[in-house]
Amino acid sequence: MPNTNDIFGKDYGIYLEHLGGVLTSDEIKKVTDELVLYEINFIERDKSGVITNSIEEISNQVFVAITSPLILGIINGLLPNAAWDLIKSIALRFLSQLAEKGIQNLLKRALKTS
Repeated sequence: MPNTNDIFGKDYGIYLEHLGGVLTSDEIKKVTDELVLYEINFIERDKSGVITNSIEEISNQVFVAITSPLILGIINGLLPNAAWDLIKSIALRFLSQLAEKGIQNLLKRALKTS
């Protein structure tokens, strides 16, 4: 997991790390285009192909980081309420997409779908 300060500096930003298939390239472009209206950067990283020992114990399947300047901007009213509403609607879209998808992994030569 990278340090969001290294990625965004002091800018508003959201970082999403996920296993492949969670988001399509069209959805990523749509989210990026929506967030850029409020000068919020969006970076996503597909962790497909990254080897982990145990998907359940070591690695989060979806990880989201929000920069401190973005949180402070929302709390202090530096960003319009519409920006916060947009972030919430994006999060709800992601959650609904995740609920529809499963993750398959191989455990002791048996396929398990969760």
